[in-house]
Amino acid sequence: MNVEERLRRAAARLRSGLSDVTVPPPPQPRHRGWAVAAAAALLTAGVVGGAVWLAGMGEEPVTGEVPTSTVASSTVRDTSSTTIPTSLGDSSVWFDDLDVATPLCSSLEWPSAPETSYRDEPVYHDDHHDLVEAVRQFATTLPGFSQLWVDRGHHQWIDVGFVDADIDERQAQLAEAFPGEGVVAVALPYTERQLLTLFEEIDAILPAGMETYDVDELAGYVGVWVGFLTPDHVIAADAAVAGYPVCVDGLEVSDYVAPGPQPAGGDGWRYLGEYDRSVGREPRVATSAAQLEKLWADLDVDDPVPEVDFSTEIVVTFEIGYGGGEACEITRLDDVVVTDTVLHAVIVTPTVSPGPDQGCFMLYKSRTYVVAVSRSELPAPPFTIKTSPAAIEETIVDIDLRQPPS
Repeated sequence: MNVEERLRRAAARLRSGLSDVTVPPPPQPRHRGWAVAAAAALLTAGVVGGAVWLAGMGEEPVTGEVPTSTVASSTVRDTSSTTIPTSLGDSSVWFDDLDVATPLCSSLEWPSAPETSYRDEPVYHDDHHDLVEAVRQFATTLPGFSQLWVDRGHHQWIDVGFVDADIDERQAQLAEAFPGEGVVAVALPYTERQLLTLFEEIDAILPAGMETYDVDELAGYVGVWVGFLTPDHVIAADAAVAGYPVCVDGLEVSDYVAPGPQPAGGDGWRYLGEYDRSVGREPRVATSAAQLEKLWADLDVDDPVPEVDFSTEIVVTFEIGYGGGEACEITRLDDVVVTDTVLHAVIVTPTVSPGPDQGCFMLYKSRTYVVAVSRSELPAPPFTIKTSPAAIEETIVDIDLRQPPS
């Protein structure tokens, strides 16, 4: 995807991301902040992938070799990569030790006015939508108006951002128009147009394997995706964009999941198939041929009913939800294990590439994995079966399935 298309998408995301000021995203770039929040919520329910922000910035896979040198190295400039620097920890371990001026995008906070501009009253509780809209309409008449947002750190007051304006004058105008209300003028460093111009300019000077992928008008930064988030990559980006309002982001080493084929099984379990069908979010259990026939009829697939020796095995289903897009549609069942008294699957989404295409379409699909589990591996009753340990849906087993014919 060329820079013009990425620029267009960044502009569209910027505008749509700030349109609903009554429910703003967390104080960090929208691409990562919304994606992480949505993915975390969906994974809690046993969902892989999930409905998150569509990043869609780079379609060509990066190639080459990732540097694995220490933090002290600063000579690497070609950061394209598919090799994983497994010897490095995540950025939380080493970033603060780097001598760079470029911050992590995840560390950015939205601006506020000086603390003396805020009071203990009034306190809003998401009950001031009409006031927000009235302030928005008034602010658009004032020179230099850029954006407004609800300040969660100050009783949900309304922060009104201006660029190249006399903030004291703007504050006086807001106070006169909305006496007694929590409305504050805040200085912003750049306009949308300025950031989008920088987006294109910065992209042209980045090392190979890096690209601009987002703009944050409130924080005043252009996001740069560095591929794998490693010290060498951050140092290379910092050297290339010195003096520009840039933050860096990338794929954490711990988030990488190696591509590979679906295992045929593991200790105490066999893979029987996967189908983009739903037979219920709670895991299904078949302990006899008749129950397996019923399960297969509910799946409504053309594959023949698998052969299972119910004297030594039972059949279990694990259903997941996944989002659309290349980064989320490929999933893999890596293992079936018992943690404490929970029998659960280990289902992963392999990493397509270290590029910024880590988001998913706003789309939910069901996928059901079917496995045979050795009776000898089952825990004593009572125990539960879940897609993942954090999943809400569960099947409680209160009979002993370790011996047939149960």
